[in-house]
Amino acid sequence: MDNIILIGMPAAGKSTVGVLLAKTILYDFVDCDLLIQRKYDSSLCDLIETRGEDAFVQLENELLSTLDYQHTIIATGGSAIY
Repeated sequence: MDNIILIGMPAAGKSTVGVLLAKTILYDFVDCDLLIQRKYDSSLCDLIETRGEDAFVQLENELLSTLDYQHTIIATGGSAIY
C-alpha cells in the first residue's frame, strides 16, 4: 500500500510532522483523531469522558482496522499503540 504510519505519544507532533512530510513527498495525509471526531460528532476529550478510556481505545482500533489508503501519511491517535 506504500503508506507511512506515524505513531507516538499524544501531542508528540504526529499531525504536524505528517502534514509536512506529506507535502514534501507528495503523499496524501490522514489524521485518525479527526476521522474519529467526525465519525462520532464529538471531541476526543468528550468521547473519553463519556465512554471511558478503554472504549475509546476500542473505537480507535476499529477505525484503524478499516483504513484503506495508498500513498498516504497516516497520523494515528496517541493510544493506537495499545
